[in-house]
Amino acid sequence: MFCSECGTKVSLAEDNSSQVQKRNRVNKKKCYWVIGGVVIILIVIAGGVFFYWHHKQVVEETVQPTKPAVTATNTTSDKTQKVKQLDPVEEAQAYIAEHGMKFKVLATSYNKNNSTSLSIIELNGVRGLFILDTKNNESAVVGINQDLRNFYNRNTSGDGTIQFTMEIYNAPKDNDSKAGVWDGDNHIIPILARYKIDADGNVTPGLLTTDQGRNPAEYEQYLYETSNVDLANTVLTQMKALRDNATMHNVDF
Repeated sequence: MFCSECGTKVSLAEDNSSQVQKRNRVNKKKCYWVIGGVVIILIVIAGGVFFYWHHKQVVEETVQPTKPAVTATNTTSDKTQKVKQLDPVEEAQAYIAEHGMKFKVLATSYNKNNSTSLSIIELNGVRGLFILDTKNNESAVVGINQDLRNFYNRNTSGDGTIQFTMEIYNAPKDNDSKAGVWDGDNHIIPILARYKIDADGNVTPGLLTTDQGRNPAEYEQYLYETSNVDLANTVLTQMKALRDNATMHNVDF
């Protein structure tokens, strides 16, 4: 209450005010620390939540990638491609129509993976064979005779020979130009072909010979042009596939 040195009365108001100010400063510091701690905790929680959802989304996209949408157009396109793959007759018919030919394709060995194919065609009620070589961009027709019918229906292995005549459209004047006869730009070449059939019905072509004239008595000349050889060999090598397709379409040879 009084100073021990001078005896002067001490003021309690001044002392209390000083202590209150000190307590206020301490309380404010504590409040700041509390608020700061709460803010830090909220930041940590928010960061954790963001990291969790972001990580979850990345994992889901990695494990289960988004599937492309299938539109009506894609579905139609896929169906069209399947139809073309399952119906080679339409493919062969489209090629013939594109090149201005009027034949109707009844059965074919046409396959996009092969450069050559053999088809049964019909025009004005008359049937024949159509040879297509997309590699050499050449085509020819062959009249059906008894030799071809026997070869078409043969189901035994062994060696044999077959005679037929092929008419090559827009043929070039090549090393085989003296064989057969010419009808304008079309080259009519008689062929005598030798072949061998294995136990599975596969045909291995043999020697091909020809001669001058439409129906030569003998076949003593060789075919020199590879493109002409390919056309003639197509009759041999594609006949089995043609027969299978004709059976599927109920077409008689």
